[in-house]
Amino acid sequence: MPELKKQSQVPSQEDFARAKSKSRQFDEIAGRVREAVLDEFRERAPISSVWLFPGQDGDLNGYVFYFATSDVADSLESGLSDEIEKALVRKSKELIGSGCSVIFDSHESVVRKCNGNYFQYLR
Repeated sequence: MPELKKQSQVPSQEDFARAKSKSRQFDEIAGRVREAVLDEFRERAPISSVWLFPGQDGDLNGYVFYFATSDVADSLESGLSDEIEKALVRKSKELIGSGCSVIFDSHESVVRKCNGNYFQYLR
């Protein structure tokens, strides 16, 4: 019976370089999605920030943060959040080729829950 060689589980330098390149490409395109949506809604929506991350299923996970918690409820009620979500999905499909699920919250909420630390909030 032939002996099977065990493949190394340690990524090579080339593996790391490929992953870094792919991450940079994603960041660049996600930045274009984010800027396009912010430009479209800058005058109409009280958006503090937009964050995009690759999801497990190939789609994006988007987080839209309004300035105040009351802005979240107002935008949901007025339909503005639906418009923002549709714009994120449209731009994501156009530039990345995948959809986008969107969560709405507020900067005020991040300050209250995580002392303003978005990294802690998003993990």
